Amino acid sequence: MFEYHFGRPVLGKILILPVLGAIEFKYSKKWACISINCSSLEGETTAKALKENGCSEILTLVFDDVWNESHANKGYLLMTSEQGELVRKFVDQQWEDVDLLVIHCQAGISRSSAIGKAISEQFQPEFSSFFSKLYRPNLHVYNLLKPW
Repeated sequence: MFEYHFGRPVLGKILILPVLGAIEFKYSKKWACISINCSSLEGETTAKALKENGCSEILTLVFDDVWNESHANKGYLLMTSEQGELVRKFVDQQWEDVDLLVIHCQAGISRSSAIGKAISEQFQPEFSSFFSKLYRPNLHVYNLLKPW
């Protein structure tokens, strides 16, 4: 039923991966990536590898896997509404032009799946329920993208 990469299913046009899977990912068709990183340096390194492997467009974001303001007060980076707007614009521009949208974060479980779930609800609702069944979407990230 599903195509798999690194043991992860492609849900419609979306593939959620951990960073190591994203770095090694290659695809014969046109693909773009939302790259979620914990530091700017990590983002630069990952973007370089993604480009070398044929990624057509990359949106690089830096924020931690935290769920509320109390974590931000401890020095963690919370996803911002501005980053949410960047995600919406990127997806709106890329969705029709790519065969696959890869979304990755460190483990490929929380931040990336939250973005994938929000995108699916907008563009491919028949797949949106799978994100909560297979992953653990970060509700802060998800809520920043709703409504689309």
